[in-house]
Amino acid sequence: MSKFCADRVIIFSVVGLVAWAIIGLPTFNFFTRATNEAATYLWLTKDAAGLFTFWLAVFAGAQALLFLWQLWLIRESLNDAKIAAEAASEGAKAARESADTAKLAMVSESRAYVYYNGCRWISHRDIGNGHIFWRIRPCWINSGNTPTRQMRVYVHYELLDAELPPDLHP
Repeated sequence: MSKFCADRVIIFSVVGLVAWAIIGLPTFNFFTRATNEAATYLWLTKDAAGLFTFWLAVFAGAQALLFLWQLWLIRESLNDAKIAAEAASEGAKAARESADTAKLAMVSESRAYVYYNGCRWISHRDIGNGHIFWRIRPCWINSGNTPTRQMRVYVHYELLDAELPPDLHP
C-alpha cells in the first residue's frame, strides 16, 4: 500500500471514530434506554453547548479534510518541480558538453598542425678524396591556422665506416 493511501485510511478511520462518538453513540444509547432517560441523555439537542460542540467537530473535520487536500496538491506540485529541476539539470549538462565541444573545436582550429612531408637528399662529391657527402633537407608543412613556434626535431644518425652497397646510386 502506498504512503498516500495509508495516510487516507488512517485519517478516514479517525474521522469515522470521532463521528461515531459524537453522533452514533448517543443515538445508540437513545434506542437502548428507556424513553424518559433518552430525552435527558441526548446531549446534542439538550442545550446550545452540545449543538455548538457538534458543529465545532464538523468544522474541525472539514478543516482536516481541506488540510489533506492541500497536502496532496503540494505533493503534486513538488513532483512537477522535481521533473522541472531534472530537466534543467539535463539542459545544463548538455550546455556544458556543448561548450566543451566548442572550446575543443576552437583550440583545434587555432593550433599549428605540422607534419613531415619527406626529405631531399642532396649529395656532394669530393673530387680530391673520392668521398660522397650527403646533405639531408627534411620538409615540414604547417597545415594549421597559426604559425609554428618552438618546434623541436630530434634526429638520430649513425656514422658507419663501411662500404656502401654497389646498387646505391646518388
